[in-house]
Amino acid sequence: MGTDSALPNSALPNSADLEALEVSTWGPYQRIQPHAASLDFRNSDGLRQKFDAILQQINQRPDIMLDLAMVNFMDSAGLSFLLSVKKLCEKAGGSFCLCNVHGYVQNLVQLTNLNRVVTIYHTAEQALPHSEGDSPDGDA
Repeated sequence: MGTDSALPNSALPNSADLEALEVSTWGPYQRIQPHAASLDFRNSDGLRQKFDAILQQINQRPDIMLDLAMVNFMDSAGLSFLLSVKKLCEKAGGSFCLCNVHGYVQNLVQLTNLNRVVTIYHTAEQALPHSEGDSPDGDA
């Protein structure tokens, strides 16, 4: 008898790790990196609340770069989280992009055509204005 789980339970992070976020300034962006291996139903609501708090603390146009370097798994709740953060940023007159999308998450982004509505860079460096010739990767 097999399981339909995409990741074995041993590969999933402890619940204490699910909502940790690192925030730093990266060029014109507030670079936010979830310290979680997954963005899914278990942590998307908590992350959304943390993003709301971060957006309230930004006293200027919210240009957010979400760095997914540590994220290896995402489900529909994670996709919904990304779209809601994009909407919040744009509603406040800012912008939203992703970087370091890889593996399973990259495949999911392509399958759902998220790469057509969200700017995606291979690396955080490519998002910086001085990166002449480095354009967003619509195929991420």
